[in-house]
Amino acid sequence: LKNRFGRKDVVIQNHIRKLLEVEPCVKTSAENLQVLHDELNLHVRALGALGKDLNSSRITAAEI
Repeated sequence: LKNRFGRKDVVIQNHIRKLLEVEPCVKTSAENLQVLHDELNLHVRALGALGKDLNSSRITAAEI
C-alpha cells in the first residue's frame, strides 16, 4: 500500500492522465455539464493538494 500511494509522482501522473482522458460533453445538458465539471474539478483539486498548481506550473512530459 505504501509503495502504491507513497509515490507522489505516480499519483500526480495518474491525475494528469485522467484529465487528458476526460470524455467531451456531447450533449450540453445541465446534468452532463455538471458531471464534466465535477470530474475536472476532482482532478484539479487533487493535483493542488499534491502541490501541483496548474495555474502557475507546467506539466512536463515525464508527468504524463
